[in-house]
Amino acid sequence: MPTSTADLIVGVDEAGVGCWAGCCFVAAVAIDRGVILPECVKDSKCVSDIRMARAVVQRSAAHIFVERASVRLINDLGIWNAWQRAMKTLLGRVERLDANLEVIIDGNRPVPGRMGRCVPRADKTIPVVGAASIVAKDEQLWSMWVADQRHPEYGFDQHHGYGTSQHREALETHGICDLHRTGYKPIKAVLEARRP
Repeated sequence: MPTSTADLIVGVDEAGVGCWAGCCFVAAVAIDRGVILPECVKDSKCVSDIRMARAVVQRSAAHIFVERASVRLINDLGIWNAWQRAMKTLLGRVERLDANLEVIIDGNRPVPGRMGRCVPRADKTIPVVGAASIVAKDEQLWSMWVADQRHPEYGFDQHHGYGTSQHREALETHGICDLHRTGYKPIKAVLEARRP
């Protein structure tokens, strides 16, 4: 954890940017200065039990915020514009905390406003950002489980909306559904192939 004079250290990360289907989620986790997160709190890609890790994060955090970019918004604006809008809303909520803040955002993509600093691979090196990645991933996985209840033919609970061979085969068999991101090249290809 970086040395800081801030009252709250805030980590920010996302999940689901690269998916072919479903929402994209951004999350912020704020912890009190001096709190040391348990070792199980790390980059979500290195966590075997996201639900358990999320519970640990919730016990340690002073505040947790989550925003999502809906499929409709992604299809209307494109993923990065939709991501920017969700991030702007999220950081606006963080900014309203009545505290001296240090905000660390995973990645190097410019974020709206001047709040926070971007750190590439922060989810791997700064535990509070890893905590945010866990929260965002848990939200994304839950949304894909719900999607699977509506559309079991796609296997969303297994590939979680990402571009796997299983997902591609389901698209070839069933076409797209309302959860697919129509601006993504593989989804566009399916639409083109099915056009009369």
